[in-house]
Amino acid sequence: MAVRSALPWPFRWAVAAIVLGFCAAMALWAFEFGKDIAGLDKGTKEQLKYARVQLSDLSAEVLALKDERNKAQSVANTVGTLMTTEAEEHQKMTLQLKQLQAENQGLRGDLAVFEKMVLSCKRKL
Repeated sequence: MAVRSALPWPFRWAVAAIVLGFCAAMALWAFEFGKDIAGLDKGTKEQLKYARVQLSDLSAEVLALKDERNKAQSVANTVGTLMTTEAEEHQKMTLQLKQLQAENQGLRGDLAVFEKMVLSCKRKL
């Protein structure tokens, strides 16, 4: 004689799955109820809305600051170019001044020679 259960094994598995699903649902309900009692969810939606508004404000501020930085960088680049040009012009003018001073010295030497010649001619006369 063999002892057999009244329910076939697929039905037993289905009943076990239903019982486990019910237990999981009860556990989830207990967890959510505990969060409500503890107050963990209070203000979460409001905080999320505030954070999104703050994020959009900060994003707009970042864009404005980037634009301002780009303008300042453009001005700095222009100033740098002007300073480089001015330095080159200063070097050219310094070189030209040295050349003119050398030419002036040469002309003064020539003038001294001519003055000596004129003086020597006056003495002879």
